[in-house]
Amino acid sequence: GTITLVDYLPSRTFELTVHGLDLARALGVDPPPSLQPAVSASLDLAGRLAGTLGHAPELLLLITGRTGLREGISIV
Repeated sequence: GTITLVDYLPSRTFELTVHGLDLARALGVDPPPSLQPAVSASLDLAGRLAGTLGHAPELLLLITGRTGLREGISIV
């Protein structure tokens, strides 16, 4: 299939942000404050994707600290 640039770029931002957070965690350092806009954009994208899934209510309870994540749940 095809995808427009405007739809493609948020997915790349998401990937780079998550991998950047992985690297910071692996190195034992805090993520740089300059990453915050990308983290916010990635959370927005993840939330929109999660809202389309059958287990969206469970994910909402997870991010609000009301439950833990059961095995096999992911939005990507």
